[in-house]
Amino acid sequence: MDIIVCIKRVPNTGQTTVHSQTSQLSAAGAQYILNPYDEYGVEQALQIKDKINARVTVLCLGPPEAETTIRDALSLGADAGILLCDPSFDGLDTYHTSFVLAKAIQKFGKAQLVICGNKAIDSDTWQVSPQLAAHLNWPQILFVKKITQVTEQGIEADRMTEEGYDKMQATFPLLISVVKEIGEPRLASLKGKMNAKKVPVEKWDKTALGVSEADLNPKSFVQLPRYSLPARRNSGKIFAGEAKQVVEEFLKAFREDKVL
Repeated sequence: MDIIVCIKRVPNTGQTTVHSQTSQLSAAGAQYILNPYDEYGVEQALQIKDKINARVTVLCLGPPEAETTIRDALSLGADAGILLCDPSFDGLDTYHTSFVLAKAIQKFGKAQLVICGNKAIDSDTWQVSPQLAAHLNWPQILFVKKITQVTEQGIEADRMTEEGYDKMQATFPLLISVVKEIGEPRLASLKGKMNAKKVPVEKWDKTALGVSEADLNPKSFVQLPRYSLPARRNSGKIFAGEAKQVVEEFLKAFREDKVL
């Protein structure tokens, strides 16, 4: 059984800023990491691999530097990696990103199960997984928190809902997205890190995928003109003294601020 896990190279959001002049997000100086939610996708694939005969391939769309992200996933136990890298892929929206990923999965040809994290911490759109399933014309189960059974024909899974969870059944080929309740991602071992350095990473550009410039034009159907930081809050007030005095001052401040 062949499993593909879609992963993304993202900046550490704690290190991103908003550019003061362009009002665009800036990751200058930020450390790039494997999207944390995709770590859960890799973990789910490895859990399946632990139970049945399966091969796990990680698939990443990004710049040449994203090979490091792929090797991070390989160090966890994935078997192979593919990097989709082409200048034409820069700045794609979720629709075109999922389109390129679908082309790669179709080129791969033998995947029975595709696993995605439910979102990425940079764009936070939650859109790539369902759009990818639509491009592939595959059934999908989103927000999977547990896979209860895996066979050569399909899976049984619990899908999170606002009220609890649904018990689902589906046959392959299939796409699922997973949530963090799927299980804590394993840590890379020293042996895994050493092995990850030896695994060749395939690199596919738009020619290899049969994608034209026209397929990617326009690159984005959605335009975000500017970002802004939250307005700075006023400093709080501290009341000190005897309890009765503090309560009186507290209520007075509430009235002055027209809270009461």
